[in-house]
Amino acid sequence: MTLHRRRWLYLSFIVIFVIVGSALLFYLQGYRLSLTNWQVERTGAIQANSEPKNARVSLNGQIADELTPATLLSLRPADYDVELTLAGFQTWHKTLTVSPAEVTFTGNVTLWPELNTGTPLGVTNLSNSFLSPNGENLLYLTKPNAGTELWLLNLTSGQVRLLTRNAAAEIIAAEWQSSSRELLTQERLGKTLIWRVFSLETNSWKEVTLPPELSVNAIHWGEERGLLYATTTNELYELDQRTQATKLIWRERLKDWRIHDGLIFGLTSHNGEAISLKLLNLSNLQTVPLTETPTLSTDVTFMPARQDWLPLFDADRHSLYLLHSPLSDLKPIRLLPEVTTMSWASNDNLVITNNFEIWQYNLADESPIFVERLSSTLAGAKRYGAEPYILFFGGNEIWATELDDRGERQRWLLAQFSSNVTSLFLSPEAATLTVQTADDIYRLNLRATAQTSSPPTDLPSTMIQKFLHLSNRP
Repeated sequence: MTLHRRRWLYLSFIVIFVIVGSALLFYLQGYRLSLTNWQVERTGAIQANSEPKNARVSLNGQIADELTPATLLSLRPADYDVELTLAGFQTWHKTLTVSPAEVTFTGNVTLWPELNTGTPLGVTNLSNSFLSPNGENLLYLTKPNAGTELWLLNLTSGQVRLLTRNAAAEIIAAEWQSSSRELLTQERLGKTLIWRVFSLETNSWKEVTLPPELSVNAIHWGEERGLLYATTTNELYELDQRTQATKLIWRERLKDWRIHDGLIFGLTSHNGEAISLKLLNLSNLQTVPLTETPTLSTDVTFMPARQDWLPLFDADRHSLYLLHSPLSDLKPIRLLPEVTTMSWASNDNLVITNNFEIWQYNLADESPIFVERLSSTLAGAKRYGAEPYILFFGGNEIWATELDDRGERQRWLLAQFSSNVTSLFLSPEAATLTVQTADDIYRLNLRATAQTSSPPTDLPSTMIQKFLHLSNRP
């Protein structure tokens, strides 16, 4: 071979290397030649995740090779109809926009089981239920032919045990201590009222010792373990169960009250007048003035507290008052009108409903966020753990709705029962839903293990990381 031909061959290799190397670099940066308009354009990607995993992914009706979690590369900028499907679960679909050099995320999609009613516990003559503050246990009352029974249901394991059965006494009410390790019951034996405390730690009952000279009509927990607060007709007393000491706290006719954040929030009523809210500081036993006193009806109820907030619900006026200590907050009362139900979503967030609408409310900035309006009457709603979904119920049905507002929000019908749903209780890990209906209690597994016939095909992780790295370049 002559020197001239060797030079040309050498130069040819250099030219080919530059062309191929440039093409490869442009390919790795997401550039593709569009056969539609014969122009070079930069592509994007879609990353799909689901719980359970191994769901099929389809784009515009075409099934992809990968199962979730999957990253679909080299997608032309456009809108894509994305579907995630898995046997035994309802389909998730969404129209997602792919932009040049960007990754579009489905988010961690929850796939909901197909319509079912779960497993009934066989609870009959259900009277009332009480959720522990930590959300781990549900206490429920049943009323057989004579007397009452008190049962404890662990929301995670589904284990049920009988705490007490008494054919002579009737359990009127039950209340959890803030630690979720003790509960207080009020019972009626003939014309006599009895209060007992059950300890989950020792699995034992103990009757509350009351001074014989006091005619007690109600008792509630204090914030410290061992402290109870009892009312007579015109007075409130502190009962220390450890020392058996009794102390007069407040001379006031209280219809109801709660101990919260070092204060007593009391509802008073004199001579049949409207109910008023009054506060007492436990540290110095001085009343705490309120700059604005809420106007209350006669049907008001304290709701479960969370952190610094104590909700007070006025059923007649459809109003929710969020109470805070005026010793630390310049605005201790926040009014949320047109509310029929509430549930805590987190320490600073609520899910509230009126008859037809679901809202979220952020306590930090006092902002209501509209979620959805329904055509049928709502009975209640609650957030699905930390995931972007809300569970709601009305009549005999339970639904899930997403908070993803990219396009139309999706709903999924989870369960239908023979009687109306009255309450929902989610296990702490959000895997099991316990449903209280008018005639029984049911448990639904929301995270059933899915079986797939073929394993997921993963793209090389280095290629995905390379794409994500290059896509973030300016």
